[in-house]
This record gives sequence, structure tokens and C-alpha cells, in this order.
Amino acid sequence: MLACADLHVARDHAIQQGHQVIADALSHRIEGALREKRRQVTLLAPHIAQDPAVLGGTPVLLNTRLPAWIILARLAAGETLANIQQDFPYVTQNDIRDVLQVAANVLRGDDV
Repeated sequence: MLACADLHVARDHAIQQGHQVIADALSHRIEGALREKRRQVTLLAPHIAQDPAVLGGTPVLLNTRLPAWIILARLAAGETLANIQQDFPYVTQNDIRDVLQVAANVLRGDDV
């Protein structure tokens, strides 16, 4: 299946060429692809997402490709938020809290 970006390009080309029926069909496929993508993403916490299309489903910080386990491992090694932010300036205190909460849920045996 074509990626959403490719479908958008094809739809725009169809519109430019005056092929409205094709453009409408492509718009329908785009909407379906977006619905499917939204359905695949699971929020494990407000700042932790799991998506089969991103790093094979490894939990990551929301809207990034930074695996949550990297943050957890660095905290376990004694690093502070300030240390982590030197390498990943977009990481927030809320991200750290959610990584720890998801880890606690797993250790407690909760479904994540």
C-alpha cells in the first residue's frame, strides 16, 4: 500500500489533471489510511506511545522516535533530567514521570 504522503501527491496530481473521480477515490483511501494509523497507536501514558509503524512497536516518547527504555536505563544509571536533556533537549519532567509510571505498571503486572 502506498504511504499517505504518496497518496496525497497522487490525489493532487489527479486534481491538476482534472480527474476528479480519481481524486475522490484517492481521498477516500487517504482517509482510510489515516483511520488505520490512528487505530494502531496505543498511548501507554500521556507522553508514551506504542505504534507498530514506529521502531517495531517499541514504546517511545510521544511524537518522537526516542525509546522510553533509553530514558529508563539512563535514570537507572543515576543520570539526572539535566544530564538526559543535554542529549535530548525535548525531554520534559512529564516524559520522565510517564516513563517511570509505565515501568511501574509493567513491574506490577498491569496490562500496558
